Amino acid sequence: MVNPKQKGNEWERKSAKALSSRLTEGNSEYAIWRSNSSGGHSTILAKKEKESGYASKQVGDLVATGNEWEYVNQFFELFFVECKALKDFSLIPPVNKKEEDILSQVFREIEVSGGKSPIVILKRNNKSVVIITTGDSGRLLYKYVSSKQSLIYVKEDVNFYVFPYDIFLDNIMGFLKSRNLL
Repeated sequence: MVNPKQKGNEWERKSAKALSSRLTEGNSEYAIWRSNSSGGHSTILAKKEKESGYASKQVGDLVATGNEWEYVNQFFELFFVECKALKDFSLIPPVNKKEEDILSQVFREIEVSGGKSPIVILKRNNKSVVIITTGDSGRLLYKYVSSKQSLIYVKEDVNFYVFPYDIFLDNIMGFLKSRNLL
């Protein structure tokens, strides 16, 4: 039986490689990797209200490994990434206590992210992988993707945009390139 922590770590590595490959147009699987303490480091610093600039760069589970990839850098200027591998997570309200705790964690990370929008890569047992996002950049990404397979979940006047992971991967480069034209 796989340890849940090991399962989560493996999901972070797999997500980092997939996103790296897309944002470097297939040139590198290692332009993005797991952050120090997989995001926990920034939460600890934020609680202590120290080094907030460093905390905003380390927020989330994944970070850029260097500065040589233009679209990787653009992506992390707009978003931070949380990877979740869970037995189950309902995308239909009302959410249960565990789901509420996960959304609350994302809100705490938003507060220390310096205005970035979250990208939660959510893997659920026997279900398709989805992206959950919110915030200004999340809304723009959702509008760019605008798929019939997408949905909007509203909680306390906050829109969460949900769409399939493969649609996200297929469209993220186009989204970032379109922002350069504005």
